[in-house]
Amino acid sequence: MPFASTVAVNRSVSANRGSYMGLNGISFSMAFVTSPLIGTFIAQNYGFNNLWIFNCIMIAIASIGFYFVMKKM
Repeated sequence: MPFASTVAVNRSVSANRGSYMGLNGISFSMAFVTSPLIGTFIAQNYGFNNLWIFNCIMIAIASIGFYFVMKKM
């Protein structure tokens, strides 16, 4: 979470820093609301092994995304 906040602050200018941080906060809030719903749905319907596979895939996608975002900075 601190890493994403740092990226948001570094990509903004002082005039719109609040907007960037607000969007950052909204995205984390949405993740905290939707991830338990999606996780329990996958575990209930497809099993815990598939939940772990899904989580690993999502972590890989997020890591690749952060790599490209940091590369542009």
